[in-house]
Amino acid sequence: ASCVFEVSNTGDQPLIISKCQASCGCTTPKCDTNPIMPGDKTEIAIKYDSNRMGPFTKTVTVSWNSADGTTTPLTIKGEVVE
Repeated sequence: ASCVFEVSNTGDQPLIISKCQASCGCTTPKCDTNPIMPGDKTEIAIKYDSNRMGPFTKTVTVSWNSADGTTTPLTIKGEVVE
């Protein structure tokens, strides 16, 4: 199971994603750490281990070069059935 989030830089300075951290080992995020120039886009892909049956809610925390040091949570929800 996988999901892709599109990230757009709507600011006037390069956006730098420094880290994408999953809430557990069953979730694997992939993010580009190259600078995203103003007006450009990138993607953050999140893969969930679909060998685990049942409903799930997982969060990936994205750290970026915000002026106030905030992070952004990305949440995926779903259910794995046979």
